[in-house]
Amino acid sequence: MSITSLSFVHIFPFAPANPADGLEEGIRLFQLAELLGYDAGYIRTRHLQFAPAGPAVLQAAIGQRTSSIEIGNACIVAQYENPFNLAEEIALAAALTRGRLRPGFSVAPPRGFENGLEGLFYGAGWQHEDFSRQRLNKIRSLVGGEKIRLEVPAFGPAAVGHKAEQSDEVRDTSPSPTGINGHLFSDRIEPHWPGIEDKFWVASTSLDSAIWSAENRWHVIYDNMIHGDKSLGFCSFDQAQARQVQVYREHQAPGFIGQLAHGRVVVPTDGANGDQAAKYQAYLDERTPRTLAPIEFGDQLSFIRKDTVGTVSQILDDLNGDPSFGYADELAILLPFTFDFDDYRRILELVATEVAPALGWRPATERLVTVG
Repeated sequence: MSITSLSFVHIFPFAPANPADGLEEGIRLFQLAELLGYDAGYIRTRHLQFAPAGPAVLQAAIGQRTSSIEIGNACIVAQYENPFNLAEEIALAAALTRGRLRPGFSVAPPRGFENGLEGLFYGAGWQHEDFSRQRLNKIRSLVGGEKIRLEVPAFGPAAVGHKAEQSDEVRDTSPSPTGINGHLFSDRIEPHWPGIEDKFWVASTSLDSAIWSAENRWHVIYDNMIHGDKSLGFCSFDQAQARQVQVYREHQAPGFIGQLAHGRVVVPTDGANGDQAAKYQAYLDERTPRTLAPIEFGDQLSFIRKDTVGTVSQILDDLNGDPSFGYADELAILLPFTFDFDDYRRILELVATEVAPALGWRPATERLVTVG
């Protein structure tokens, strides 16, 4: 089994009284990952938690402190977002990172809030919104340059209206500027970064979402959770997820070659001191019970995979024995939520120097040197 890309997923945890330090540590992890040759890093998006909820802002900040690593989301929960506003934020972050963006999404019907607060979270008239996966296609289309007709009222001394017009000319610097090449308005979301619409990802946790993603030309990141009907109860987690990614490959739209990122919680113990080893074992012991049986939601089941905490050799055995991993292009390391910076650094370093090379991966920096 071989992978061509290596990434990590981080929640950017911070202390409520001092969020700046936690965010700064997360940016430093991206800088470290870039030095180690990682191809990408993904920001977990969280609402009403001690973690970032506005990923485009954070992506832009990371982009100013890095130069080559791609910056993604895992993932933006689209039902909480206004598609037009979010598309503008993604477009701006794409330009500020010079196209090093991997926008990642999920979507679901409104749920989870006490009566009377739905309008606060989903906007006025939310009952009439489309919360299907087509919301994702709309956001991608807007970022990609979909034409928007905007009736612009007359204004200014001459009361002359301005129509949308594209131009690459230098901005007008006259005493009464009217925009670029005399035109202030565009007929698409700006700034526009060509090709960014081909880098959109969706988090897939079911057969249904895998098929939709393939048919609609979305790349996929799958991780340690899957959902489905009760027939899943007759499968192991790995068997069920292998079927999911196989179906994704089978249903890809003509001419589309989707990328699959294999997300796993991986904690190498090689070289850990006594305190670190005890912390890692306690983490595994606390999380394992939820993986022993499926969680029922009506006629649906949710499965969570056991984390892999062990030596590099044990981690490689686990990955190579996982049938879904054989379909992956990328290994995405899911960093634990509650560890310290030094723990995160150890994980990134050991994966980049010991785990990923044994799976056929070469650091992005090494590939750049070779190509040059």
